[in-house]
Amino acid sequence: TMFSTIEATFPAIDILINNAGIFDEEDNPENLAVFEKIFTTNFLAQIRVTNHARKIMKRGKIIFVSSVHGTLGHAKPSTIAYSSMKITLDQYMKTLAKDLAPNIL
Repeated sequence: TMFSTIEATFPAIDILINNAGIFDEEDNPENLAVFEKIFTTNFLAQIRVTNHARKIMKRGKIIFVSSVHGTLGHAKPSTIAYSSMKITLDQYMKTLAKDLAPNIL
């Protein structure tokens, strides 16, 4: 895996930038399949990578790239899954920061 290679090459990592995100043209309030696809990529994938990184991170930074769709809430029905996952990611990031501080911010 990617983290096996990192661990074999480096004693630790200093920074993680989570920048995963997809959008689907068929995003709408009725399309559960799109919700699941976007949730898996835009949220769960970033949690998985973060959990792996935390195991080899002593100090450093974890950065999550989000979107104004999540923070400002001007979502349209055609972006409901995307916007929902971005605000979910924002809240996860804030809660995780409290847990990891002060060594990892």
